[in-house]
Amino acid sequence: DQRAVVRSLEAAVEAGRAQAGIDEVALSNTVVKAPFDGQLGAMAVSVGAYVGAGTALVSLTRMQPVYAEFSLPETDLDLARKAFAAGGLTVSLGPLTSSAAARIEGPVVFIDSAVDATTATFTMRAQLENLESSLWPGQSVDVLLTAGSVKGQIIVPSVAIVPRDDGPKVYVVTDA
Repeated sequence: DQRAVVRSLEAAVEAGRAQAGIDEVALSNTVVKAPFDGQLGAMAVSVGAYVGAGTALVSLTRMQPVYAEFSLPETDLDLARKAFAAGGLTVSLGPLTSSAAARIEGPVVFIDSAVDATTATFTMRAQLENLESSLWPGQSVDVLLTAGSVKGQIIVPSVAIVPRDDGPKVYVVTDA
């Protein structure tokens, strides 16, 4: 009789362990974990509302790193593709209302595979660390794209160029 009681109690302990495992699984289904760090947006539902499976409750936006998407005219495509292939295509950008000190630099990580026929532009995407969260998703930004540099080149304003029969001319005024 004592052996039967011991076996019965051992079976009860095993049943308790199984129930504890079932309860842990049920409890884990009540925890919501984000797949990445970010900033929560506004709640999409109100307290007491019925929420079905798969209903979005709130948006989660990744703040670090961020991706900035911008477009350039089709005429710059060859220059951008060459600089991108050489690994030298970077951007410096900041919010439209910020100072030059608040700008963030980062590499261009993507050039779209097609030109938009309606606007004659192509899209590029840059990745920026945004450590101080100075950029906000959806915000308008001022973009400065660097695709290389040429040293020793003389640049003049287009209004200084005088059209002539033998080609365009620029006059230089000196103290001579």
